[in-house]
Amino acid sequence: MKAKKNKKLVVSLIASDLIHAKLIGGLEQLGLKPENYYLYLSDHIIELMGFEGEQGEFLFQYYDDLKKRAEFVDNSEDNKAMKKLARDIYHNLQLQQPLPTE
Repeated sequence: MKAKKNKKLVVSLIASDLIHAKLIGGLEQLGLKPENYYLYLSDHIIELMGFEGEQGEFLFQYYDDLKKRAEFVDNSEDNKAMKKLARDIYHNLQLQQPLPTE
C-alpha cells in the first residue's frame, strides 16, 4: 500500500515540477531571471524514488532531460497531457531502479 501511495505522490510532484518548469521557461523567454523561484522538486522526487549517490546524480540529469518534454505540452485547457507525461516520466525513472539482489 505504501508503494502505491508513494507512486501517487511522486507522479503528482513530477506533474507539478513539469508545470513549474514550463512557467520558468516562459519567464526566461520573456527576458526575466527567475532563478529565485526554483522549487527544487527534482531533488525530492529523486530522493523519494530511493536513488542516492552516483546513481542519484545520473538520474537527476536523466530526469532533467525528460522534463524538457514539458515544453511541447499544451496545458492551456487542462493538465491531462501534463499528468500523462508525468506518469511516463515516472515509469522511465522507475525502469532505472536497480533490481533487487537475492
